Formats: sequence, C-alpha cells, structure tokens
Amino acid sequence: MAVQVILRPLEYEDLPDVKQWYNDPSTLMMIGHTPKSLTDIEEMVEQMEQTKANIYVIESRQHEKLGWIHLTSINQSHGRAEIGLMLDRHHQGQGHGEAAMLQMLSYAFDHLRLNKVFLTTRGINEKARGLYEKLGFKIEGTFKDHCFVNGKYYDTYFMSLFESDWRH
Repeated sequence: MAVQVILRPLEYEDLPDVKQWYNDPSTLMMIGHTPKSLTDIEEMVEQMEQTKANIYVIESRQHEKLGWIHLTSINQSHGRAEIGLMLDRHHQGQGHGEAAMLQMLSYAFDHLRLNKVFLTTRGINEKARGLYEKLGFKIEGTFKDHCFVNGKYYDTYFMSLFESDWRH
C-alpha cells in the first residue's frame, strides 16, 4: 500500500516546526546552510511568498507534521517553477517525501500546466538525489565543488523534470 500524506497550506503557527526541521544538524549538513532563527525563517517564507510560492506542510493521515514542500519562482509565461522538500529526519526514508513530491508534481503539471519543474540538491545528499531520480528528474548541470560541508567540497546538481517525461 502506498504511503499517503496530506498537503495543507503553511500557517504562521507552523514556523517553529519549520525552524526545528531546518536547524536539525543532519539537515543543515545536507542543505549546506547555517542555522536560522525564527525571525530568519519568517523572512525566508516571506521572500518565498513574493515569488508566487505555494508552500505546504506535509502531514500524515493522523495530522502529524512531517515536513514541508513548496513550489517557488513560479513563472507561468515560461512554464516553470522550482520545487523544494524538507522532511523531519525522523520521517525520512518512509515514503513520505515521495508521496508529497508526487502530489506537488501533479499540481504543477496538471493544475498550473507547467512545462518544467526544477530543483538543486547537494552532492552530499544522496538520499534526496535518489528520490528525485526515481521520480524522473534528470541532472541538467553540475556546479563543481559548489558547497563546503564539514571540511570538504561537494558538487551541487541542477535537476529538472519536464511535463512530457512526467506523463511517461
């Protein structure tokens, strides 16, 4: 049986959860950022919303918060948007990310009628890259030694999925 998740719009009350997920040491290592305060998280969400973002909390069927997912930089004229996913580390590897991505990609291609959804991921984040490739994303470009994590440089991958590939 496939894992099912619920996507609901992000609310102000969810920001402490986003801060917790974002500041988890294993997450920080995978995304290559520094910890953020609640004010930083609020500002980040406000900036995302200025790009016509669709930001959702991922919940289990029992309404447990699992993470968040978003489409940002939505550009209808060019038919593209950027997708981002972050799961609480206790809920990774259980199919929740895949279920959320499938719902968001369906929204992007079926409702928004986009041609392309893209993302970036760090070379250190092999689990994420594996998920994206499973969903049909392909690497369009590699930024060599683009991020520095724990004393080592890693590549960053620019990946995309086209609507025509999604249909097949």
